[in-house]
Amino acid sequence: MNKAVRNRAGVAAAGVALLVGGLTACGGDKADGGKDGGDKAAAAKAPSPADAVKASYLKTVPAKFATMDMTITASSGKTDRLTGTKGWYPAATGIDAKGADAGNQIMIGDEIYTHSDKPVQGKSWMKMNLNKDGSPRYRLNDDPAEYLALLLGQEKLTLVGAEQTEGVEAQHFKGSLSSIGG
Repeated sequence: MNKAVRNRAGVAAAGVALLVGGLTACGGDKADGGKDGGDKAAAAKAPSPADAVKASYLKTVPAKFATMDMTITASSGKTDRLTGTKGWYPAATGIDAKGADAGNQIMIGDEIYTHSDKPVQGKSWMKMNLNKDGSPRYRLNDDPAEYLALLLGQEKLTLVGAEQTEGVEAQHFKGSLSSIGG
């Protein structure tokens, strides 16, 4: 694995650990909350960073796809909404954009199909092959379980702290990858 890919994987793994790991690690039992010393009991039950990443990995592995719904606001104030689905094994993505830049995009393997409201040479769909030159496929942020797997067994996993993720209390973990093979 070259250095650039390792760096990107580390950033992605840290992000996945934040989102996925934090959400699975924060499911504490609130039954002790009203008792004196309930916070101490909750702190004693808190998983180690390595256990939290492992739990996240085990929950993420069975996932075959993820759905998304996001709103992007540019500095100009223009707002676009994207909805879609991302699947793994086989790799496939479908995105619908609403707003000023409305359109559809589908990615299957290394081919991207983009729909345009203004046909080009009489065709409303454009096909682009990302592997046309024969180079290896380039898909970043594919299966989140693969990025969590990179953190399994790493010694440099730390708890950064609690934060809010979409209104849910989550634990933020940070991991560093050791160099494998130099």
